[in-house]
Amino acid sequence: MTKNKFHTDRFSRVLAGFALCAITALVYWPALRSYFVLDDFTLVTYSRLLRNPLLPFVQEHFPGSPYFRPLGMALWWLSVQCFGNTIKPQYAINLLLHIAVTLVLWRLLLALTSHRLLAWLIALLFAVHPIAIGTSLWLADRFDLLAALFGFAALHMAYRYRSAQALRYLLLTLMLLLLALAAKETSLVMIGAIGMVWIWPRAASQRYWSGEMRALFLLLAVGIGWFGWRAWMVDVSPSGSLVSDAPLLQVIAKGAMRWSEDFLRYLVAWARLPRVAQIVFVVAALAVIAASIKAAINGRLILRSDFAMKIVTALVLIILAALIQAPMALVWPQQIAASLDAKFTAVHSRLFYFSLGGTAILATVLLGRLIGTDLGPVKVRMRTFFACCAMLIALSWGFASHRLADDYRRDPRALQPLAEAATLAVEQATLPTQHCQIYLLDIGPEWGLAFKSIADEGVKALLPDISHAQHCLIQPEYTPWLHLLAHASVTPANAAPMLPIYRNGLQVPWLDIGGVQVAYLNLFPSTDARELRDALFFAYRQGRFEDVSAAVRSGEHAVHFACARSGKQCVCPGDGCPGGNPLRP
Repeated sequence: MTKNKFHTDRFSRVLAGFALCAITALVYWPALRSYFVLDDFTLVTYSRLLRNPLLPFVQEHFPGSPYFRPLGMALWWLSVQCFGNTIKPQYAINLLLHIAVTLVLWRLLLALTSHRLLAWLIALLFAVHPIAIGTSLWLADRFDLLAALFGFAALHMAYRYRSAQALRYLLLTLMLLLLALAAKETSLVMIGAIGMVWIWPRAASQRYWSGEMRALFLLLAVGIGWFGWRAWMVDVSPSGSLVSDAPLLQVIAKGAMRWSEDFLRYLVAWARLPRVAQIVFVVAALAVIAASIKAAINGRLILRSDFAMKIVTALVLIILAALIQAPMALVWPQQIAASLDAKFTAVHSRLFYFSLGGTAILATVLLGRLIGTDLGPVKVRMRTFFACCAMLIALSWGFASHRLADDYRRDPRALQPLAEAATLAVEQATLPTQHCQIYLLDIGPEWGLAFKSIADEGVKALLPDISHAQHCLIQPEYTPWLHLLAHASVTPANAAPMLPIYRNGLQVPWLDIGGVQVAYLNLFPSTDARELRDALFFAYRQGRFEDVSAAVRSGEHAVHFACARSGKQCVCPGDGCPGGNPLRP
């Protein structure tokens, strides 16, 4: 390659990368004016209270669930330390992470095909797809973006290692994989994909290098080491049962079936596409099917071929993602993809992010085989046809994703007046230094779980000075999923009238880590608000919260408490709750 040719190619790659970044940012842009949603409040509050960002690497940090995400928590801590509870920079971080994932995937696709335009078009389709934009919209999905970034980079290095057999590629693969696993558990899919790349037999004319077997051994060692690290840290006693009580195989089987159905709907994004785009998509899909049939009957499709290895690797990536996400599928409403609610769509998009990347790899390999390298007029017309279809689909998906981002911006913004009113009431109140309990009353049913389930974290995330209320239990008429407090602020004994949650006769453990106390509590309908002499009560009236504590204790303002848990958790312990405050077990 001449020097001028090298510089020309480098400039074209830079220009193509810049185009990917600009288009992705344009589609995502409305979300930069959005607001916090659900777990966003929790992660901001957690990061504000956490004193040492390294503790999640050596201590459990998501009690009540099987989650293990130390690298993601460290990134959240860093972003909050840099930007506080300012919202726009948090969305900018998610956008940059998604752009980084797109660029890494693009480089991976370039390594899988000789068709540069095809790799760029598939990367563009990934970047603007509603699944990808939806995943990056929800701030709490940052774990998925971080895991995909390191996961796809690790898979790229694995392909490089298979080709070049250089030690640096092996070490880079293992290091990037470990970072992906530390970001989120779903990165386990990359162990299967990387293992497939390395274990796949070479062509008969090539000697099977024994170094690849050693690489597989090291890959297995990283996986086992990660599982050991996670088992040492994550409590699997009663807390794990908060997710599901069903047998694991049943959870995986049913969840995988539901995941598969909804992945197809999310992948096509049919309900969000205009009519013209639906027609174009059908034509393009038929072309991909034709490519699959052609590849299957092609005599060169043998087990000892790189083409077969790439196909199987992409399928492994998609299938393993379905199996890992299967347990979450049981908590979905039926046919989630049929919903056009922006928040609902974004929150569930993360479950398909890795599989969307696997689909991009599969499409690149199949279409690369179909269009071939022949420069004849038929092949040229075929490539032009595919390029036009891809651009039309990208335009349609980009339009749908842009509208999704704009709708997502509007939905959380409706929550802002309520959240800020609650924060202002708590900020202006004189709070007790001990046994501080704050009840936010009369929040209408239109808010659903949007604020009620995260009232404690919501207020503490927005407070200018979190130390003002970091020792307080804040909730509506029922306890939220959890309370985040300063270290050792509350014990089960002094949380009355609230009780710790028990499962199978054991208390769901609380967490104390680096200045953060995570408490799981319950509140029963039999609780008499008039007896809570030290508690503060604020009622939501005409856009603001008013202090009605005196009216509650005198009986003028009735408070109807409710149990927000499920099943046996709403049954009073011990001898039951025959009036008055519930008894401790």
